[in-house]
Amino acid sequence: MSQFPKKTFVVVVMLQLLVLGGMIFRQNFILERGTPVLLECLPRDPRSVFGGDYVVLNYKISQLGQWWNWQQLNPRGETFRRHRDIYVALQKPADKEFWQAVEVSTKFETLCERKDVVVIRGRVLQVSARESPTYPATFSQYEVKTGFIEKLRQAADPLSLYLKNLLPETSRQLLASYDPKNPIPARLRDMLVMELNRFIRDKAIYEAERCAEVKFSDTTRQLIAQNSQGEELIRLNMRILQEAYHDEMYLSYSDCYFSSYEVREPGKLAVKLRDSQDKLSEYLRHQLLPDSQALLKEYDDKKPSLHQLSEVLAQDFTRIIRSQVLYDKERFAGIKLSERAASLCTQNPQGNALSCLNRWLLEDAYELPATSDWSQSILSVRYGVEEYFVPQDQGRPLERGQNMSVEVAVTTAGEIAIRKIFIKSQEVVFK
Repeated sequence: MSQFPKKTFVVVVMLQLLVLGGMIFRQNFILERGTPVLLECLPRDPRSVFGGDYVVLNYKISQLGQWWNWQQLNPRGETFRRHRDIYVALQKPADKEFWQAVEVSTKFETLCERKDVVVIRGRVLQVSARESPTYPATFSQYEVKTGFIEKLRQAADPLSLYLKNLLPETSRQLLASYDPKNPIPARLRDMLVMELNRFIRDKAIYEAERCAEVKFSDTTRQLIAQNSQGEELIRLNMRILQEAYHDEMYLSYSDCYFSSYEVREPGKLAVKLRDSQDKLSEYLRHQLLPDSQALLKEYDDKKPSLHQLSEVLAQDFTRIIRSQVLYDKERFAGIKLSERAASLCTQNPQGNALSCLNRWLLEDAYELPATSDWSQSILSVRYGVEEYFVPQDQGRPLERGQNMSVEVAVTTAGEIAIRKIFIKSQEVVFK
């Protein structure tokens, strides 16, 4: 072997040793200097055919955000993309054993401003369709309701007047001929959907005087201040209309509401609200709008007007769940609450989380269809500590282990490494 290949071989070996040494040093540095954080997890298929035993960990924080708490978790309304970095702020509640995700961001420094959290870095694996930047921002027929049509017809507020004036003459004539006592004609619904999608793409809808009567969410106000352009402006316009007509329009899946098709037995519900003496029905009866109360009094199950009734009850229930705290111990005495509703009652929810709690309470009280959309996670995230290798033939204790948790170390730079694995609060020790 010549002198040159020998030197090349030595250099290659030394570089490999340096890389290996750097990896070991980095791992030890994280373990020694990192903040200890206990995470709840569930194992997955822990045996490897090739490399001995290992455990693949599925952390609770790997699935981030649900429809009812997404606004709290993502208060700045940031957009997340697949295969991009994400930073997650973790906090340990005083009465809980495990740390929980309390906020997410695409910027590390944003979360570092908080002094009460530990921040870790991950990578987005999946984004739910509705929050994906590639999901088209468009209105559908499903979102146009009778109340919205009435708002446009009357044009009693500046925004409705502005939108009505944007309609072509033929569309305004079609709008004027509509009778709200009848189902919405397909032609009218199709026209409004087409015009709404034109409105949000033409130019900025927001103008201070025009929207003076609208109560926007904190997230929407922040987006308005950013002077959005392009696709972001289209999404902002859509949010503005959804929030301006929150009682008259079905909102995006990230918001809680009732739709008319979910009030499957409007006659039965109307009779219970009108005639029952239980405290919840009495309370709701007085929360209905005057026209709705009159409709209940006039309701005759021998001559039902179920379509109008389901529309009215859905609109009133949507308004109620977004405007107040429904839960009261005396009001819900004798009503068996679902696990998710009972749990959320203890957390003093606000904003959309409160709306969803109210929705779940009404589902439990009146046997309404349970929602499934709000139980789906919005982001799937990987943190680089999902696989933990163990000595040969010693991974069996971890296989499908119950009540598994992991203590990790987290540095101030967001790096993370596994310290210990626990099953039923007992540390797993490998020989």
